[in-house]
Formats: sequence, C-alpha cells, structure tokens
Amino acid sequence: MSLAKRRVRHVPQLNLVPMLDMMSLLIQVLLINVHFGAYAQIETQTSSMTGKDPGEEGLRLDVGIDEGGYTVSWSAEGRRLQRSFPCVDPTCAPEQYDRTAVRDLLVTLKSAAPDERRVVLSPKGNVPFEVMASTMDAVRTDGTSPLFPDIVMADRK
Repeated sequence: MSLAKRRVRHVPQLNLVPMLDMMSLLIQVLLINVHFGAYAQIETQTSSMTGKDPGEEGLRLDVGIDEGGYTVSWSAEGRRLQRSFPCVDPTCAPEQYDRTAVRDLLVTLKSAAPDERRVVLSPKGNVPFEVMASTMDAVRTDGTSPLFPDIVMADRK
C-alpha cells in the first residue's frame, strides 16, 4: 500500500487571476492610446483630380502660401494679375497671416466672377497646418455667402 500512495500525484491548480489582471490593464492601456491616435485630415482635391485644362479660360484663382505670407494671382481680361500679402509680423506665426486682406480681395474677385467656384491653394515650404486650415476657411466663405468652395491643392513651384 505504501507504493500506491507514492504514485498518486496532486495536479497543481492553475491560478489565472494574475493573467486576467494583466489582460484588463492591457485593454485599458490600448483604449487610452486609441483616443490619442487621431489624425487631422483636410478634404480637398489635387490638381490632377480636377480634370480641367490649366489653360482654360476663367478666373484661374491661385492662392500661394509660404513662410512669408500669401500671394494671390488671377486672370482678368487676358492678363495674369498678382498681389502679395506679407505677414503682419516678420516672425510669421500662424495668427500673423493676413487672412482678412486676402478675404477682402476674394470678395472683390467673386463679385467680378460670380459663377467661379474653384480656387487653387499652393503651399510652399513648411506651412503650418493651422495656416492651411484657416486659409481654407477664409477662401470658402466670407461669413455670410460662399466665395470659392471648391478647393484644389497644388504643388507650388
């Protein structure tokens, strides 16, 4: 009988509590990181998506953006006109871009070409995201009526 007692083994119990604690903590960490993984996206077209000929008649409005301010160019009476709007302060922080002057010019251009809907935004260099987003808001509407709601992004040369 003493031999039979030696052969019987006790199977150890598996303690799953620490593993379940780690899994619950891992799920919480993953859920927290998902919230901070959001990306900003600007919905627009590229110049290759528009399907329009660059030599096509019309206003052909282009708003260039760089570290020094804005350059607005457009076609009128067969000529290409251009106007520059430098930053208010030489440091050119995002709030220093002169969006109100650009919007005033666009209101004037819209009154001259009321059927025109398209504007080309051409950023150059390291233009901050805040400047791009606020410029898009400025060219879309003047607060009461739409200006140029069809925004096309293009590479500035």
